[in-house]
Amino acid sequence: MSSLPVLRGRAGINSLLSSQDANPKVAKNSKLGQLTAVLHLAPGNMSGHEVCPKRSPGCTAACLHFAGNPLYQDAKTKARIAKTKLFFDNRNLFMNILALEITNHILRARKKKMEPSFRLNGTSDICFELKKFILYPETAAIIRKRISKTNLDAKNIINMFPSAQFYDYTALPERVVPPNYHLTFSMKENNLQGVRQAIKSKMNIAVVFPLREIPSAYNIDDIEYQVIRGDDHDYRPADPKSVIVGLKVKGTSGKKDTTGFVQRVPNFSVGENRPGIRSKFSGHDVQSPTVQGQIQKVNQMLEHLNEYFKIMAALNSVGKTQPLMAVGLKAKLDSLAKRTQSQHLRNRISKVLQESVKTTA
Repeated sequence: MSSLPVLRGRAGINSLLSSQDANPKVAKNSKLGQLTAVLHLAPGNMSGHEVCPKRSPGCTAACLHFAGNPLYQDAKTKARIAKTKLFFDNRNLFMNILALEITNHILRARKKKMEPSFRLNGTSDICFELKKFILYPETAAIIRKRISKTNLDAKNIINMFPSAQFYDYTALPERVVPPNYHLTFSMKENNLQGVRQAIKSKMNIAVVFPLREIPSAYNIDDIEYQVIRGDDHDYRPADPKSVIVGLKVKGTSGKKDTTGFVQRVPNFSVGENRPGIRSKFSGHDVQSPTVQGQIQKVNQMLEHLNEYFKIMAALNSVGKTQPLMAVGLKAKLDSLAKRTQSQHLRNRISKVLQESVKTTA
């Protein structure tokens, strides 16, 4: 009988799934009674195989693979490349190892009186619900002997373990997944149409913000959504519906992002009842002409910032494919620069327009 050590030896790997304690954010799932295991593959096309088909320049640079202690980066990369090559070169062997590791994790969770959960796309975006494989008879016998709530006739790993909760972030809004697979859509600097499609599919949207700048609300197409703090834990199935999952940017490259992937100025709602407005003028007579004038200036600045980000989102969406539309959007930026009283915003617009001239020259 081919045990897990035998299959791992044949594959030349130590394990596929990382333990919950390997990631501080995932470890926070324990306060929700979850014991979570994560599969990390080599992101992008690092292994020679593309595992993030909708990646953007911004998310590529800010990828979580490059976060963490740099002393372990080479060993981490080597291990993840080996796993990824195994997935593409010997799918059946890979998936049989994964099935046995999932089984072990389910039993480990039971022993701890916790619920088992799994993220199979820790650093990838693969449609595991579509990846068929053949379960070895020896593997099936081991699983059947150890746990009962399985569907070993299923052709994909998600349906094979219907009592286990799977979840991931994805940039593929058209995915149709089993009920035990929860997806959160990842917003990037160039996928506004995907965001709209995901919202129609009632998916939550993950948005990356700078450290200490996660807002309480965020606007998409003039609709305000509540922002929850996604770093309080990693277990996205527990999130309320129709919200923005605000994530803190990770890694040095991500913190230096200039693509628009990281939403550097939070897209706050406007109005004198904003929490920031209330705190700024706390203890003052908000009906006085002086304070009302200051509130009006702040709201005008926020309106201009919202306008700026809408134009930039549209500009990133059309790119070089629709030059006439891009020209019109740049004209809107120029108009905004003339109207705003914010020197910072004027400088930012000027930089964008100068860079666009260099790109088209």
